[in-house]
Amino acid sequence: HLDPETQLPREIEVLSPQASPRLVSVSFEDREGDAIAVRPDASLPVGESVAAVSDLPRPEPVSPTERESDPLPDRSGAFDSKQGRESAAKTYATQVPRWPSVRVASQPSDVVLKAVNHHMMSLWAGQGVQPVAPATDLELFRRVHLDLAGRTPSVTEVRRWLSDQQPYRYERLVDRLLGSPDHASHLASTWRAMLIPDGVDVSRMGGVAAFDRWLATQYQSGTRYDEIVQDLLLAEGRLSKSGPLLFYSALKLEAEKLAARTSRVFLGIRLECAQCHDHPFEPWKQQDFWSYAAFFAQISRPRGDLQTVSTLMRVRDVNRGDVMLPETEIAVEPRFLGQSVAPVKSGDSETTRRRQLARWIISPENPYFARATANRLWAMMFGKGLVDPVDDFGEANKPVAPEVLELLASQLIASDFELRDVLRTIALSDAYRLSSASQTDDATRLQTFAQMQVKTLTAAQLYDCIAMATLMDDGQANSSMSETVARFGNSARDEFLRQFASAPSNRVEYLAGIPHALTLMNGQLIHQATSEDSSGRLRSLDAPFFTDEQRIEVLFMATLSRPPRDDELAMMRELLAEDASQRQQAFSDLLWALINTAEFALNH
Repeated sequence: HLDPETQLPREIEVLSPQASPRLVSVSFEDREGDAIAVRPDASLPVGESVAAVSDLPRPEPVSPTERESDPLPDRSGAFDSKQGRESAAKTYATQVPRWPSVRVASQPSDVVLKAVNHHMMSLWAGQGVQPVAPATDLELFRRVHLDLAGRTPSVTEVRRWLSDQQPYRYERLVDRLLGSPDHASHLASTWRAMLIPDGVDVSRMGGVAAFDRWLATQYQSGTRYDEIVQDLLLAEGRLSKSGPLLFYSALKLEAEKLAARTSRVFLGIRLECAQCHDHPFEPWKQQDFWSYAAFFAQISRPRGDLQTVSTLMRVRDVNRGDVMLPETEIAVEPRFLGQSVAPVKSGDSETTRRRQLARWIISPENPYFARATANRLWAMMFGKGLVDPVDDFGEANKPVAPEVLELLASQLIASDFELRDVLRTIALSDAYRLSSASQTDDATRLQTFAQMQVKTLTAAQLYDCIAMATLMDDGQANSSMSETVARFGNSARDEFLRQFASAPSNRVEYLAGIPHALTLMNGQLIHQATSEDSSGRLRSLDAPFFTDEQRIEVLFMATLSRPPRDDELAMMRELLAEDASQRQQAFSDLLWALINTAEFALNH
């Protein structure tokens, strides 16, 4: 656990035969207060602190220019000082501050989890923040289903959870969800929403379902995330094949659009802010944007401005094509971000510009890729990232908990970019298990993740939750045991998503508005899902062996993932007693009312 600026240790893990490992916070300084290095074999007894270690050798002083121009470390964290001196002459005249490469340490997942919890506790203590109480078992149960599977649990899953009192049941639940088809398809739709711009009509190209299906297949089969990204960036063939090629057709094969989108999604950088002029707040120059866009300049495409793309068009690399600086005739050579040296000239299929860019993006030495990915996974679970917004890494936007970001990025690289390993660490962390409820408002508590954010549901999550609660879709209506949602080839779902799609960037602000609320109250979809004549859920409860109390319990567990409270049960008994002839209508009204509660429509 190194300080990101000084690269000196912040903690030592003390291993003792008599006690379990523990992290001890220490400071390393000599008598004059200058930071110094620590011997690899230095030992620290449990409970003992270090005040002065002036007998240890001091590191050579490093000037800011030399520090910025150091080469990236290899995966072992080692630097080549000679190479660093030689590369110093090749750097920008005006240095571009950049992150160093992630220092990778292959550690067991339980060690990473303990370290994440430790750093979050240190953050809260340093900010003077008292975290809220942990979430209840049922709150956490519903939350992790929404975040990992994109849906609420089925009634069967709720009953199973309530009856399971074995140790580590939550850990087993997380593992089961991470291995489920719903997790793969939810992860696919989450990443597709980041890759395909809002408002782009791709229906002629096969629709987003084809892209989601391709991504879900990759995730479910265990394909490494870096390989998925590489396959996406290097996709070739006619646009009619859809799948990963939908990414190129949605952006019309335009180099500047491809540069802007890939830098946001894979690097966490809003590089398009430097497209027309130097970045107003960050050190990125206009030259940086167009040097990056040049990697996409040699994709075959018709000349001129494409209003639409044809499914007959073919994505392939050619040996020609440049981008020009705006309002000039200057052709810009490709160059990786933060570096001044152009890559190898294109000459064959192994040195095409796209292939060189793909290799650089997914390289463990790339200082942005692993951090941006880990940050997006954190945002997927918490509603906002350690760096927020998630696509705005920069000098003016530091991570809330840099040590945690480094740990997760390191775990991601060490696991060969297995997203499930990092998601599991986040889901098991103390911060994720905190309640979203509090008696007082405290912005710092929310900012430092000492309280869970209340998150809005995406359009996809909302539809899937309604389908799960009401057994609305084909296959679910025939079985109250269904634990999987129909996400592909579902025309009703596709129409709902087109109507209520919203930007995926902010999950902690309500963005839906009045049309959304009116649809949930009065729309045809909800009417069919809750009507006593057409609701799959109500039909499943029509069997004579159900008591009214059991029917009420099922409706609450189907929608809110919990049994009714005593006061809620008493209210429904009273309602049913008023008019026995309207019992079916009463159950229909209850289902409608539960779907229209904030408890159903929010992830808390």
